[in-house]
Amino acid sequence: MFTIKTNKIETFLQKSPRNRLIILSQEKPDELAFVDLGVELSTAIEKQINHKQISMVASDKLESIMQNSESTHPEIGKYTALSNLGILFEKSLKFDFIHFLDVHSKNQTLIVYWEGEMEKNKLYFLSKNKGLQLDLTNISHITI
Repeated sequence: MFTIKTNKIETFLQKSPRNRLIILSQEKPDELAFVDLGVELSTAIEKQINHKQISMVASDKLESIMQNSESTHPEIGKYTALSNLGILFEKSLKFDFIHFLDVHSKNQTLIVYWEGEMEKNKLYFLSKNKGLQLDLTNISHITI
């Protein structure tokens, strides 16, 4: 059983960062309520997959999922925890992942379980050599 390092998170949050983004890379802590974004979003858009404006439909559904996914932790406070983010990298959905992280980590804590690779301020979807590189330099965050 993995438990989150609440001291490190609390120290980060007490500094009042512009963004409240926490990237978890080890394993998902049992004490947090994670939303499987791949399952939730694909279920929400499956009947509209051939819609001419699928990217707009998916964006609306994603916002709805985010609004309904807030949880509370005794030390962290209000947060949204997400896992299985691969659907956000589907080209047909045209999501701007960095913008998504920026927007959703400004007003509350956003916890992301990252299954790809990480190096300093860079996230790699799939792998460092063959995957998509995402730069978090302009987003306040910690990695655990």
